[in-house]
Amino acid sequence: MRYCHCRDRDDAAMRMFAGAFLEAMTEHYAIFRKPHKVRFLFWEFDREETVDVHIPKHHRDNYEENLMVFKKECISLIDNGYANGNVTPELADKWRLQIAEYQQQRCEVWE
Repeated sequence: MRYCHCRDRDDAAMRMFAGAFLEAMTEHYAIFRKPHKVRFLFWEFDREETVDVHIPKHHRDNYEENLMVFKKECISLIDNGYANGNVTPELADKWRLQIAEYQQQRCEVWE
């Protein structure tokens, strides 16, 4: 591993290095949960199933397209009974409209 030798007053370079390091070391996810019952022999357990959906980052290529893919995944999970505290029914309806408009611009059909 190489050591980073930066000048004492080069704060911008250190911030850029720290930002790049943070980008490489972290993944951001929206966690959706769905409670359901699991049977094992004659016992029945309550279990919470979780699904992680990757949140796109602003500075990546094709951010708008990745954002629509993220919203589609979230909406499909909500339609299948999953929940996320940050995605309210009003927000889900807003996202459905945004997805429909985006698909209409691209001449595609979204079901």
